[in-house]
Amino acid sequence: MLATDREEQLRDVLQRAVDGRWSAQLKPLLRLVPTIRREAAEHALQVLYREGHAAGVMWGATQQQEQELAAPERPPLTERFWALLPD
Repeated sequence: MLATDREEQLRDVLQRAVDGRWSAQLKPLLRLVPTIRREAAEHALQVLYREGHAAGVMWGATQQQEQELAAPERPPLTERFWALLPD
């Protein structure tokens, strides 16, 4: 149960980082995962934020244009986060 709760908390922190100010989520992230370096966490949050906002849809776009601009399939945030960290 504890692992599942921490995974859910991690998903929430990562989602807030993508949706808003990634820097505000750095401390909560480091509390959840204290074994990662601050610099690595900053880098991962910045990348997730940029990727999350890169696929905007134009206001007034037709349905076809929206489909053409739609974001490609991405892995879940937690998987992408772990992949962004150095080995």
